[in-house]
Amino acid sequence: MSRYKTLETWLSEIFHEPIVEGEKARKLTAIGCFWMKPGSGQDEVLTIPLAGKSWTVETLFNTFRGKSEHKVQDIGGRHHFEMRAYYDGQIQHGETHSFVIEDGEMKANGAQHRQREDATKDGLFAQMMRAMDNKDQVIMSFATMVQQTSLVREQALQKRINDQTIELNDAYGLVREMVFSKSVAEHQMTMQQLAFTRQSEREQLMIKMGPSLLNAATGQDVIPDAASDSLILDRLAEKFGGDDEKLKMAVMAGFVTQEEAQMIRMRAAKVAARKEAERAAAAKVPAGPTGDAKSNVTPITKRLGSGTDGDGEK
Repeated sequence: MSRYKTLETWLSEIFHEPIVEGEKARKLTAIGCFWMKPGSGQDEVLTIPLAGKSWTVETLFNTFRGKSEHKVQDIGGRHHFEMRAYYDGQIQHGETHSFVIEDGEMKANGAQHRQREDATKDGLFAQMMRAMDNKDQVIMSFATMVQQTSLVREQALQKRINDQTIELNDAYGLVREMVFSKSVAEHQMTMQQLAFTRQSEREQLMIKMGPSLLNAATGQDVIPDAASDSLILDRLAEKFGGDDEKLKMAVMAGFVTQEEAQMIRMRAAKVAARKEAERAAAAKVPAGPTGDAKSNVTPITKRLGSGTDGDGEK
């Protein structure tokens, strides 16, 4: 096999043998040294620009050797370094050369070194070192893959959690809106029922007060006063509602006597029974439109003016 090319020999060659591309020679402008880290990655040791200063091969060799040995002086084992030649001021490097620092020292600059792994002590040692390097690379690659896979999985899980949180907040918003709309509708219905109840009670009161108003307007006893008196007594019974506390306070204040209070209690029971019967009868009335009923009603003024009765007969 060919003899191992030392770092000093490589430096001498790139200095004295110009690289020719086509018909134009390339000019060497810089030389760099990089430490190839175990597993993956690299670290720059030193890059020397050659423009503006004269360098000798010996000076460059000693400089790069010293910097490389100092880089890994406290790190045991074999370490690989790569030299790179740059031409015409370009960032992309051209020629390369690799060498090894073992236990912090470049021994004999690679002299008498052959890249062989024979069945000898040195060959066995080289095989063990290469196997350890391969093992470290495999472990590092596996650890990197596991880390990247875990990161991707974690990002996907976090994205799923965020999406579910947004969906849950939207669902809560819809439920809140539905509950609020339902509450508003129930409140409006309750208020309409109360307004209808008050209007009905007011109309019923006006109907009951009609006989008294008619007697007052005509000055005659068209309708007996007993009906008006009964209405007044019913209103008093509705006011007290059979409440003994209210009646006792009215008696103590002198508004009514004990006998009158007893009459009000009895009348309150009759009024409550009558109202319950009215509610039961109203509940039996079927629901339906009332528009047709209005068309069948003939005003009394029209009927009297035409001289007909309720059936349209003279």
